[in-house]
Amino acid sequence: MIDRIYGAGLASHPPGVRLNVQLYSTNYRAALTLRCADDGMPYGTLTTNLPEVELATDEFVVSAGWNLPRDLAASFLEACLFAEALHVPYGDGFASVWRILSQELLDAIATARTEATARPRRRVAA
Repeated sequence: MIDRIYGAGLASHPPGVRLNVQLYSTNYRAALTLRCADDGMPYGTLTTNLPEVELATDEFVVSAGWNLPRDLAASFLEACLFAEALHVPYGDGFASVWRILSQELLDAIATARTEATARPRRRVAA
């Protein structure tokens, strides 16, 4: 977890949130989760895993607008953690793709990927 508070004072969640780096187990893409800054409870997920969408290793599909307030998403862009990269067709609309700008986040994701690929994958018995 990056020990910084984002979005404090926003109408959608005044205490703000902390960003937690995880990975999706199916493809090791960045899974960025949010925890409430005041009580540590889960708040939401900034990312969504759409395996059929082609992404660079420093990009992710944003779930903001689907399940997170837009003002909170905007606060991450204003903090220069991410930049809007593109919009890709998905379903009946478009999905936003962001590029990660924060070296601290990129390093945390790289470390998580290294650790995840070093562990043996569980196999399901037939």
